[in-house]
Amino acid sequence: PDRAVNTVLETRDGTIWVATNGGGAARFDPRGSLGNDGARRFFTTFRVGPDRRTNRVNPLAEDESGTLWAATDGGLFHMTRHAGVFTPVSLASLHLPEDLYIGDLVTGQNGELWLATTQGLVRRLTDGRGTTYVATIDLARPCVRRVLADDRTGLVWAGSTGGLLVLARRPVGTVLTGAPGPPTSCPAVRGAVHLPGRPGGC
Repeated sequence: PDRAVNTVLETRDGTIWVATNGGGAARFDPRGSLGNDGARRFFTTFRVGPDRRTNRVNPLAEDESGTLWAATDGGLFHMTRHAGVFTPVSLASLHLPEDLYIGDLVTGQNGELWLATTQGLVRRLTDGRGTTYVATIDLARPCVRRVLADDRTGLVWAGSTGGLLVLARRPVGTVLTGAPGPPTSCPAVRGAVHLPGRPGGC
Protein backbone atom coordinates (compact mmCIF):
# COMPACT_ATOMS: atom_id res chain seq x y z
CA PRO A 1 0.00 0.00 0.00
CA ASP A 2 0.90 3.68 -0.02
CA ARG A 3 3.69 4.32 2.51
CA ALA A 4 1.94 7.36 4.00
CA VAL A 5 -0.49 5.96 6.59
CA ASN A 6 -3.19 8.13 8.17
CA THR A 7 -4.89 5.69 10.57
CA VAL A 8 -5.09 1.99 11.42
CA LEU A 9 -8.30 0.15 12.36
CA GLU A 10 -8.85 -3.29 13.88
CA THR A 11 -12.36 -4.56 13.13
CA ARG A 12 -14.43 -6.81 15.39
CA ASP A 13 -13.22 -9.95 13.64
CA GLY A 14 -9.59 -8.97 14.22
CA THR A 15 -8.85 -7.75 10.68
CA ILE A 16 -6.34 -4.91 10.42
CA TRP A 17 -7.16 -2.13 7.93
CA VAL A 18 -4.79 0.69 6.99
CA ALA A 19 -6.04 4.09 5.75
CA THR A 20 -3.47 5.64 3.43
CA ASN A 21 -2.85 9.17 2.21
CA GLY A 22 -3.59 8.63 -1.46
CA GLY A 23 -3.45 4.87 -1.97
CA GLY A 24 -6.90 3.92 -0.70
CA ALA A 25 -7.38 1.35 2.05
CA ALA A 26 -5.33 -1.80 2.63
CA ARG A 27 -6.27 -5.00 4.45
CA PHE A 28 -3.51 -6.88 6.27
CA ASP A 29 -3.28 -10.68 6.07
CA PRO A 30 -0.75 -12.06 8.58
CA ARG A 31 -0.45 -15.31 6.58
CA GLY A 32 0.16 -13.52 3.31
CA SER A 33 -0.49 -14.84 -0.17
CA LEU A 34 1.81 -15.69 -3.05
CA GLY A 35 1.70 -13.42 -6.09
CA ASN A 36 2.33 -14.44 -9.69
CA ASP A 37 6.00 -13.58 -9.21
CA GLY A 38 6.30 -15.95 -6.26
CA ALA A 39 6.66 -13.15 -3.70
CA ARG A 40 4.52 -13.30 -0.56
CA ARG A 41 2.25 -10.29 -0.09
CA PHE A 42 0.67 -9.34 3.20
CA PHE A 43 -1.58 -6.46 2.08
CA THR A 44 -4.55 -6.30 -0.27
CA THR A 45 -5.16 -2.75 -1.48
CA PHE A 46 -8.66 -1.40 -2.24
CA ARG A 47 -9.32 1.73 -4.25
CA VAL A 48 -11.91 3.80 -2.40
CA GLY A 49 -12.81 6.31 -5.12
CA PRO A 50 -11.87 7.26 -8.68
CA ASP A 51 -9.17 9.85 -7.96
CA ARG A 52 -6.42 10.72 -5.50
CA ARG A 53 -8.67 12.90 -3.31
CA THR A 54 -11.10 10.05 -2.74
CA ASN A 55 -8.20 7.71 -1.99
CA ARG A 56 -6.84 9.95 0.76
CA VAL A 57 -8.57 8.08 3.55
CA ASN A 58 -8.53 10.03 6.80
CA PRO A 59 -10.14 7.51 9.15
CA LEU A 60 -11.81 4.16 8.72
CA ALA A 61 -14.61 3.03 11.05
CA GLU A 62 -16.74 -0.08 11.48
CA ASP A 63 -20.40 0.10 12.50
CA GLU A 64 -22.51 -2.43 14.42
CA SER A 65 -23.46 -4.32 11.24
CA GLY A 66 -19.84 -4.80 10.18
CA THR A 67 -19.99 -2.17 7.42
CA LEU A 68 -16.66 -0.40 6.89
CA TRP A 69 -16.85 3.39 6.42
CA ALA A 70 -14.16 5.55 4.82
CA ALA A 71 -14.00 9.32 5.26
CA THR A 72 -11.89 10.89 2.53
CA ASP A 73 -10.74 14.24 1.19
CA GLY A 74 -13.47 13.83 -1.44
CA GLY A 75 -16.54 12.35 0.22
CA LEU A 76 -17.95 9.42 2.18
CA PHE A 77 -17.66 5.76 1.10
CA HIS A 78 -18.59 2.39 2.56
CA MET A 79 -17.97 -1.32 2.10
CA THR A 80 -20.66 -3.70 3.32
CA ARG A 81 -19.68 -7.02 4.84
CA HIS A 82 -18.24 -9.43 2.24
CA ALA A 83 -18.80 -6.88 -0.59
CA GLY A 84 -15.11 -6.44 -1.33
CA VAL A 85 -15.54 -3.00 -2.90
CA PHE A 86 -16.06 0.55 -1.63
CA THR A 87 -19.04 2.50 -2.99
CA PRO A 88 -19.84 6.24 -2.63
CA VAL A 89 -22.47 7.37 -0.12
CA SER A 90 -24.70 10.24 -1.24
CA LEU A 91 -24.83 13.33 0.97
CA ALA A 92 -27.62 14.95 -1.06
CA SER A 93 -30.27 14.50 1.64
CA LEU A 94 -27.97 16.37 4.02
CA HIS A 95 -27.66 19.24 1.50
CA LEU A 96 -23.90 18.70 1.41
CA PRO A 97 -21.57 18.39 -1.61
CA GLU A 98 -20.76 14.82 -2.64
CA ASP A 99 -17.02 15.62 -2.65
CA LEU A 100 -17.09 17.06 0.88
CA TYR A 101 -13.81 16.92 2.82
CA ILE A 102 -14.37 14.64 5.84
CA GLY A 103 -11.48 14.71 8.26
CA ASP A 104 -12.85 12.28 10.84
CA LEU A 105 -15.81 10.01 11.55
CA VAL A 106 -17.11 7.82 14.35
CA THR A 107 -19.98 5.35 14.43
CA GLY A 108 -22.69 5.70 17.04
CA GLN A 109 -25.77 3.89 18.24
CA ASN A 110 -28.34 2.48 15.79
CA GLY A 111 -26.01 2.95 12.83
CA GLU A 112 -25.62 6.71 13.11
CA LEU A 113 -22.44 8.41 11.91
CA TRP A 114 -20.76 11.55 13.22
CA LEU A 115 -18.67 13.32 10.58
CA ALA A 116 -16.05 16.04 11.10
CA THR A 117 -16.26 18.20 7.96
CA THR A 118 -15.41 21.61 6.55
CA GLN A 119 -19.14 22.47 6.84
CA GLY A 120 -19.42 21.63 10.54
CA LEU A 121 -20.26 18.60 12.67
CA VAL A 122 -22.62 16.29 10.77
CA ARG A 123 -24.85 13.61 12.26
CA ARG A 124 -25.99 11.10 9.59
CA LEU A 125 -28.76 8.60 10.30
CA THR A 126 -29.16 5.23 8.58
CA ASP A 127 -31.81 6.61 6.18
CA GLY A 128 -29.37 9.27 4.95
CA ARG A 129 -31.04 12.18 6.75
CA GLY A 130 -29.39 14.09 9.56
CA THR A 131 -28.29 17.41 10.99
CA THR A 132 -25.31 19.73 10.52
CA TYR A 133 -24.14 21.64 13.59
CA VAL A 134 -22.02 24.79 13.76
CA ALA A 135 -21.17 26.94 16.77
CA THR A 136 -22.75 30.34 17.37
CA ILE A 137 -19.46 31.43 18.89
CA ASP A 138 -17.62 31.39 15.57
CA LEU A 139 -19.87 30.92 12.53
CA ALA A 140 -17.05 32.05 10.22
CA ARG A 141 -15.02 28.96 11.08
CA PRO A 142 -17.33 25.91 10.92
CA CYS A 143 -14.57 23.44 10.04
CA VAL A 144 -14.49 20.45 12.42
CA ARG A 145 -11.23 18.50 12.50
CA ARG A 146 -11.90 15.66 14.96
CA VAL A 147 -14.92 14.06 16.61
CA LEU A 148 -15.31 11.60 19.49
CA ALA A 149 -18.62 10.00 20.51
CA ASP A 150 -18.91 8.47 23.98
CA ASP A 151 -21.95 6.23 24.41
CA ARG A 152 -21.42 5.97 28.17
CA THR A 153 -22.06 9.65 28.78
CA GLY A 154 -24.04 10.53 25.66
CA LEU A 155 -21.58 13.28 24.79
CA VAL A 156 -20.08 14.06 21.39
CA TRP A 157 -16.81 16.00 21.46
CA ALA A 158 -15.77 17.98 18.38
CA GLY A 159 -12.50 19.83 17.87
CA SER A 160 -12.87 22.65 15.34
CA THR A 161 -10.84 25.57 14.00
CA GLY A 162 -12.93 27.73 16.34
CA GLY A 163 -12.32 25.67 19.48
CA LEU A 164 -13.78 22.67 21.34
CA LEU A 165 -17.50 21.87 21.15
CA VAL A 166 -19.43 19.41 23.31
CA LEU A 167 -22.85 18.08 22.28
CA ALA A 168 -25.15 16.00 24.49
CA ARG A 169 -27.28 13.49 22.59
CA ARG A 170 -29.50 12.96 25.61
CA PRO A 171 -30.20 15.21 28.62
CA VAL A 172 -26.75 15.11 30.20
CA GLY A 173 -25.14 18.49 30.87
CA THR A 174 -25.03 20.89 27.95
CA VAL A 175 -27.39 20.35 25.01
CA LEU A 176 -26.66 21.65 21.53
CA THR A 177 -29.74 21.99 19.35
CA GLY A 178 -30.24 22.13 15.60
CA ALA A 179 -32.44 21.24 12.64
CA PRO A 180 -31.74 19.89 9.15
CA GLY A 181 -30.75 22.42 6.53
CA PRO A 182 -28.22 23.29 3.83
CA PRO A 183 -24.69 24.33 4.85
CA THR A 184 -25.44 28.00 4.20
CA SER A 185 -28.00 27.87 7.00
CA CYS A 186 -26.43 25.30 9.31
CA PRO A 187 -28.26 25.29 12.65
CA ALA A 188 -26.21 27.04 15.28
CA VAL A 189 -25.51 25.10 18.44
CA ARG A 190 -26.28 26.80 21.73
CA GLY A 191 -24.76 26.32 25.16
CA ALA A 192 -21.54 24.80 23.91
CA VAL A 193 -18.61 24.16 26.19
CA HIS A 194 -16.14 26.19 24.16
CA LEU A 195 -12.38 26.54 24.41
CA PRO A 196 -11.06 29.18 21.98
CA GLY A 197 -8.84 27.88 19.22
CA ARG A 198 -6.30 29.50 16.96
CA PRO A 199 -7.43 31.36 13.86
CA GLY A 200 -6.98 29.55 10.58
CA GLY A 201 -8.57 27.41 7.91
CA CYS A 202 -9.40 23.74 8.06
